[in-house]
Amino acid sequence: MIAPNSTYTEGLRICKDGGISLKVSKTESAQKPIQFEYSVWATDNKTVSYDISYLDCMNNKNGEKDLSNCAGHEGGIQAVAGMPGDATCPDYQCAAGEWCDVQAYVVAEFDYKPGAPVGSCDVDKGIAFELCAGG
Repeated sequence: MIAPNSTYTEGLRICKDGGISLKVSKTESAQKPIQFEYSVWATDNKTVSYDISYLDCMNNKNGEKDLSNCAGHEGGIQAVAGMPGDATCPDYQCAAGEWCDVQAYVVAEFDYKPGAPVGSCDVDKGIAFELCAGG
C-alpha cells in the first residue's frame, strides 16, 4: 500500500522478454488498475519506452468514456522522463477528471493508428509516474 502524499521508488528493471507494468488501484484487492508500463530495450539496455494505460480501469463498454474508476484520475496523471524541458523525452499528462485518449491508452494498441502515446528516453535519465499530478 502507498499512503496518500507519499512516494514509491524502485530502480528500472529489465525483463528478458517484455516489460514492466506497475498496476495501481483504488482498492486493496487491486481491481481495475491503471497501468504505468515501461520496457528497457533489449537491443541496447540504454533506452526505455514508457506509457500510461487506462485499459483495465476505464468504463467504455457503451461509449461512456468514464475514467473515474482509475486511481489518481480525479487529480490528474502523468508520465515524465528526463529533466523538465528535456525535449528528447516526451511527457504524457492527463488532466484531472477528463477523458484522456491522446496522452494515454484507452484503445488497445492505440487502434494501430500513428501517434501512439509511447515515449522513449535514455535509461540514465529515469522515468516517473505520478498520480494526482494536478496538485
